[in-house]
Amino acid sequence: QEGQQILVYGEISLYEPRGSYQLIVAIVLADGQGKLQFAFEQLKQKLAAEGLFDSSRKKPIPVLPKTIGVITSPTGAAIRDFISVLRRRGWSGHLIILPSKVQGNDAAPELIAQIARAGKMDVFDLLVICRGGGSLEDLWPFNDEALVRAIAQCPIPTISGVGHEIDFTLVDFVSDLRAETPTAAAEHISSHFLKTKDRLQSAIKDLRRSATLIVDDHHHHLTNLAHRLKAQSPQNYINNIGLRLDDVSNRILSSAQRDIFRKRERLSELRARLLAISPEAYVSLLSERLTQLQKRLINSSIESSLKRGFVLLQDPKGHYVTRKAALNEEKDFDLIFADGKVPIVVKLV
Repeated sequence: QEGQQILVYGEISLYEPRGSYQLIVAIVLADGQGKLQFAFEQLKQKLAAEGLFDSSRKKPIPVLPKTIGVITSPTGAAIRDFISVLRRRGWSGHLIILPSKVQGNDAAPELIAQIARAGKMDVFDLLVICRGGGSLEDLWPFNDEALVRAIAQCPIPTISGVGHEIDFTLVDFVSDLRAETPTAAAEHISSHFLKTKDRLQSAIKDLRRSATLIVDDHHHHLTNLAHRLKAQSPQNYINNIGLRLDDVSNRILSSAQRDIFRKRERLSELRARLLAISPEAYVSLLSERLTQLQKRLINSSIESSLKRGFVLLQDPKGHYVTRKAALNEEKDFDLIFADGKVPIVVKLV
């Protein structure tokens, strides 16, 4: 581009017929970037030779960190993306921001100071050093040798999330884990949390299901025992005996009532037969006949005849005159009425 300063590597050739020189270019670098890239490679080789990048010295990243320290700019987009991912994925824990510049000459010393501060606080399970993408010059503080050594000596496991996926800094090599971006760092941390959360929820469901089955099984067993105990309890035995006694009592009462009924019927029959052949009945019959005879006698008596209007003729001797021949002489007679006597004299003519 016009006005761009570049640094080229190659060789010069001479075209003798015309006396012109040609520059045969092998590498083209922006002016300044080449120096930084060269310094990056030189320092990388040096630190690698010391073993600072060896995987054997890297500390394991905690699966479920409770407290995370994030060393970054508190106003940058990186920390906003980092927090957004953790919130969206439901991560549970404490997040402490350790503010620091992430660009310029003062960035590396502040980053180093916050790493030292985090070690002294002794509350962090994990440190995250992050910032957004940028040019090699923008990311150069993360290639500082003192910063690399501070991370290597830090007792706290460290994740680097500097730049974009194509960006590499020496902090990425010395950290215990490199994340391509700050967002990727947050996803890595929360992914373990989500997996563990899913496993715990699954385990909780299994435990609840198992507990429910166990409780139901014991409840069923206890229910059976309760039924058996109730069936064999003294109270139930007494109740059963009471029911049996009631049944026997009802049967005895029913049998006694039937027997009494039969005996009453038999007694009635005997009473009827006794009445039929007893002297009292015969005497009653005779008494009734005697009464009838008495009524007949009374109806046929002299008093009854007199009451009906008949009159008796009585001679002086007190004999009743019933024939005409008894009146052949004059005598004194009496006419007897129902209400008295009347003397009469009979004259024969």
